[in-house]
Parts: sequence; C-alpha cells; structure tokens
Amino acid sequence: MEISRATGERATVVHSGDQGRTFDLRPPRAVIRCRLDGIPFTAGQYHADIALNVAPGQARSLDYLAAFPLFQLLDVPATQGRYANRRWGLVQLDSVSWEAEGT
Repeated sequence: MEISRATGERATVVHSGDQGRTFDLRPPRAVIRCRLDGIPFTAGQYHADIALNVAPGQARSLDYLAAFPLFQLLDVPATQGRYANRRWGLVQLDSVSWEAEGT
C-alpha cells in the first residue's frame, strides 16, 4: 500500500512482507486490516494505492485500488499545535535528536 498526498507526493509505502506477514485467503470473502500508528502527517488530503498480489515478487495482482481516499488533515491556527500551518514535508517527526561538535 502506497500512501500519498493528493498532490502526488508519496508519504510512505507499507508491505505486509516487510513484517513477515503473508495471508492465506479463502474465497469468497476475506478481510485484511492494516493499522498505522503514530505517523505524524502534515496537513493535506491523503489517498492510497492498494494492491493484493498472488505471491511476493509476482507481478500478477488479484485486486488493485487506485487513489482510494483515506483522510484529510486540516491546518490549525499557528497558536494551536506544534506544527501548525507547515506546508513543507509530509511528516513531522518528534523523535529526532540533534548534536553539534566543535562548539
């Protein structure tokens, strides 16, 4: 699944195989859920391209959804929120450390 801003900027790509997850789906219906926790997206409209493939590494898809609307994050006034009204970047990370040498 690729999550992008509506403007076409790719925010992230997630693949179940990256976590060692594969699914043995049984017809006629199956449900797969993907939960993304704690991603600090910046304001904007986001959508997903979602593909269900036969097997890892195979190009044949069983199903594909293009530009499926996911959510919209609104700007907040500059007095509210840590990253209010930032237009650059797709995520704002809190877990960043800075260090300087030679000061």
